[in-house]
Amino acid sequence: MRSLFVKIFLSFAAIILLSITIGGMWAYYNKPESPQLGLSNFASQSLNQYAAQAMGSYHSGGPAALQQYREGLRQEGIKLFFLIPAQQRQQIPPALHRLMRRALNQGQLVRSMRNRHPKIAMPLDERFRPAVAIGVVLPEFKGSAHPPHLLSPRFVVPRLLSLFLVGSIICFLLARSLTSPIRHLRTATRQFADGDLTTRVETGSLGSSEINQLGLDFNRMAERIEDLIISQKRLQRDISHELRSPLARLNVALELARQRAGNEASSALDRIEGESQRLNEMIGQLLSLNQLDIHQLEHRGHVELTPILEQLVADANFEAQHQGVRVILDQPQQLVVNGSQELLSRALENIIRNAVHYSHAGSKVTIHAEQDDKQNGKQGLTIRIRDCGPGVPSAELEKIFQPFYRVADARDRRSGGTGIGLAISERAIRRHGGTISARNHPDGGLEVVVQLPPG
Repeated sequence: MRSLFVKIFLSFAAIILLSITIGGMWAYYNKPESPQLGLSNFASQSLNQYAAQAMGSYHSGGPAALQQYREGLRQEGIKLFFLIPAQQRQQIPPALHRLMRRALNQGQLVRSMRNRHPKIAMPLDERFRPAVAIGVVLPEFKGSAHPPHLLSPRFVVPRLLSLFLVGSIICFLLARSLTSPIRHLRTATRQFADGDLTTRVETGSLGSSEINQLGLDFNRMAERIEDLIISQKRLQRDISHELRSPLARLNVALELARQRAGNEASSALDRIEGESQRLNEMIGQLLSLNQLDIHQLEHRGHVELTPILEQLVADANFEAQHQGVRVILDQPQQLVVNGSQELLSRALENIIRNAVHYSHAGSKVTIHAEQDDKQNGKQGLTIRIRDCGPGVPSAELEKIFQPFYRVADARDRRSGGTGIGLAISERAIRRHGGTISARNHPDGGLEVVVQLPPG
């Protein structure tokens, strides 16, 4: 039972029902013998009459006459008893004996309706000595003759059901009022985590409660994060655009210097040209990264990935010849996904290039693609790209998809990478509703898993 709503609802319901049960039991067991005023007067007169007739029979005919009078009442279903101090206790039923003692102590008529045979007891004055109290056991009540407060199923069940229904409605409203703001906050948190930085929580109707304060804190946090991310993206975009102009002038100056310089400066100029090209590539990747974050995914459609993967593998094998690395592709005859062909091609190319770059000489890169099980009549896609490189520390597997992140040992700046390729792949795959993850393969190397949803 993990739902907060269910926990609160059942807690309120249990408290209310327990309170009703305890209150009802207390009321019933602490005042079960208090008769109504009319019934009390009638019962008092009846018991006085029984006592007077019984004592009259006793004084006129002795114990035999008293016994004969009691037998006459017994035939009518009424059992008559007297509490006489010298009389043995076992002659009176224990329950009635306790009731007679209670009547004697309280100095008033009392009754008990807990059993099937109601019992009534009353103290006697000096006229009826040696008896000090009288008690009777009445015939069993049947049908509608039950007194109103007797706990019969017909009396109890409808009232318990009514109390349960009313209590359930109250508990539902209380639990909903407490958990509704939390559900709104959870929805907003999910939307914010999915990339909607404009998500805010409506806190106007929550008053000054702690949940309202939490909503206000969430809104302040969301505004701060949104400002930071927008500023970061704007800074990257502006820097990338501003660097393009001096870089273009640098290339022009480089060509002029190459024409005027002799052979001695050619190696230095070649180095400058290589660094310039690398800087130009990095700027292009930065612009691509910003475009993936800002612009909507366009030119969606059914994409045949089979020829795209074949072309990417052919290009990768051509470029990896000098390293002695082979790229092996294992895929079905047809792979179809819904999305942008350009973005998917660029994302997979970056992953394959990265795998080739970090594979050991003479090793191989394996690419395995397959259609997933059908969902709603459509099939998703899973692509596994594994290299034979040094791998990545487990604590840093999720960080390699962040822009400019490098693992200290294997992916430093001397390796020649820019640290943006995998970030572009991650953004492109995520824009298609898919996921990308990395793990160290048990047989060595890094394995990148791309999963795309059904088209």
